[in-house]
Amino acid sequence: MALTPPSSRSASRPTDPRAWPGACSGSGRSPPTAPSAYATTVENSVYVDRDQRGRGVGRLLLEDLVRRATEHGFHAIIARIVGENEASIALHRSCGFELVGVEREVGRKHRKWLDVVELQLLL
Repeated sequence: MALTPPSSRSASRPTDPRAWPGACSGSGRSPPTAPSAYATTVENSVYVDRDQRGRGVGRLLLEDLVRRATEHGFHAIIARIVGENEASIALHRSCGFELVGVEREVGRKHRKWLDVVELQLLL
């Protein structure tokens, strides 16, 4: 599966994340117990290795997830991102996701309460 790079991408970099073995992973998921009323909505997750950030890997993965969700007939994609992860929020917004809410203090990490930002893309 070769991914299509954005038109602004440099031709000198590999555009297929598989060219960076072990450097990144991405996934799109939908809860396995989702009621049928929500069967056309999927939740996405994109993870990029710290050493590979800022190289366009996340954009390639997210654009591919959006394409696949569209091809499989989904209507909406939800992204739930820790509020401090400004890079991921910016990536999703640049791909057309819109802010639909903030869940206040729903998680904890290193003894600190975390907010979760919820973004949505209608396909």
